[in-house]
Amino acid sequence: MKLGRWLGVAHRIGQAMVYYVIPKSGVPLARSTVQPFSDEDKRNPAVTAEVADLDKSINRILKKDDDLNWNGEIPNRLLDEDDEDGFEAVEPDSVMPDADDYDEETLDKWLSAKVLLPHGDTQSSATVRRRKRDHEGNPIGTSHPNPVLDTRVYEVEFEDGTQQEYAANLIATSIFAQVDDEGYEHILMDEIIEHKADGHAVKRDDMYIVGKNGNKHMRRTTKGWKLLVKWKDGSSDWLPLADLKESDPVQTAEYAVANQLENEPAFAWWVKETIKRRDRIISQVKTQYQKRTHKFGIEVPKNVAEALAIDKCNGNTLWEDSIKLEMKNVMPAFKFLEGDMPAPTAHKKIQCHMIFDIKMDFTRKARFVAGGHLTDPPASITYSSVVARDSVQIAFMIAALNDLSVLVADVGNAYLNAPCREKIWFTAGKEFGSRVGTKIVLVRALYGLKTSGAAWRAHISGNMRELGFEPSDFNPDLWMQAATKLDGFKYYEYVLIYVDDILALGEHPEKVMISLSDIYRLKKDKKTGKAYAPPE
Repeated sequence: MKLGRWLGVAHRIGQAMVYYVIPKSGVPLARSTVQPFSDEDKRNPAVTAEVADLDKSINRILKKDDDLNWNGEIPNRLLDEDDEDGFEAVEPDSVMPDADDYDEETLDKWLSAKVLLPHGDTQSSATVRRRKRDHEGNPIGTSHPNPVLDTRVYEVEFEDGTQQEYAANLIATSIFAQVDDEGYEHILMDEIIEHKADGHAVKRDDMYIVGKNGNKHMRRTTKGWKLLVKWKDGSSDWLPLADLKESDPVQTAEYAVANQLENEPAFAWWVKETIKRRDRIISQVKTQYQKRTHKFGIEVPKNVAEALAIDKCNGNTLWEDSIKLEMKNVMPAFKFLEGDMPAPTAHKKIQCHMIFDIKMDFTRKARFVAGGHLTDPPASITYSSVVARDSVQIAFMIAALNDLSVLVADVGNAYLNAPCREKIWFTAGKEFGSRVGTKIVLVRALYGLKTSGAAWRAHISGNMRELGFEPSDFNPDLWMQAATKLDGFKYYEYVLIYVDDILALGEHPEKVMISLSDIYRLKKDKKTGKAYAPPE
């Protein structure tokens, strides 16, 4: 048993009676089993000394936190995407143009996409450059959500410099035919033609490390090496050695031997064994490389600087707009320490960064995430369950048998509604505009932290109870509440939750959705403008 001060009931954690306890570390824990001191313990000098030491440690830590001058209050509701309160430009000097300054090509999501198209007798790589215009300078065709009905015409440029005109539906068909279900292209390697190493590569003098038992081992690292790969389509890319070792180890090992690299630290620990087991590896290894630099033929940046450079090259602001939208949405997660205010001593410094993606409709998506791998393992539980697939199927059957309506919704930036369970701070990067370099304390459960999933589930569970719902004994993410129809028929209303996706069943499920929309920001459908609707 460990000593701790009892704080009270943890209403929104677990299904049984759970309590908050603050131990010597000063970090509150949720525990379902606690035991009070006995009268004998209270008379024991050793125990009373431990209690005094406990109180001293807790008071010291809490006093340090008071230096933040933060009252712990968090805004009640996250910003909506339509709120007028915007976020300053990623680059302080940049200014948002007026609507009249935009032309059709500035907002066109197809521009810069790379795609294989028929060119002569073969399929060749080409880049979508611009819209085709008529003799009066007007763009030809109109866009449509269904690519088959999209009548736009584009000018594309092949690698030999020639340009041709292609319809949007042909370009879309070619793009989707080249990628997997996630939008990534799988390409075949032709040959490795060159290599290079930077300053991060391990030197031969540092090839070995000595273990605790005194034995020497080779460093298992490929850091600092890149290989120039020529693909079957004629293009070429510099790729990290780690990626090629995973996707095509045999050809990579053969290249290393042919170019006398097998004794370099990045190759020595695996090349000889790979050559030795060559035939068996060839029969098992994947023969295709998943190209992660592009998605749906569009280049995906690795950081903010690269995203802005891509925008500048393409003559648009698609990536910058996605960054500004994301930063606007995550602002409630931050407590800025202005001026020379020191970082809190009880908090740990980590790194946060932006990750990028491209949706099926070619919309650019940016997500600000925390480096959760840098945090210490939390003492509280981090598991976050989701509703089971069987429960969803049974719910639809119940809705059909009892003539119940069904609505679905998606909570925007769900994790950010919950308070952060970890003591974290970081330094603002370029995505914060003029505030770059400012110290920031996390006050909300940012994506990427180990405890964010559990914090969000506990938060929405508490709100579901306040709405009168109780979790099912079979599935804790299936919420139910007794109800009666106008004709006197008694039934149960159900709400099923899968992380941030919500499914509500009842005679009037819109009442539940309205209550949830008062608490959370529900994403609106771009076509209808509605925050919830029947499932498609």
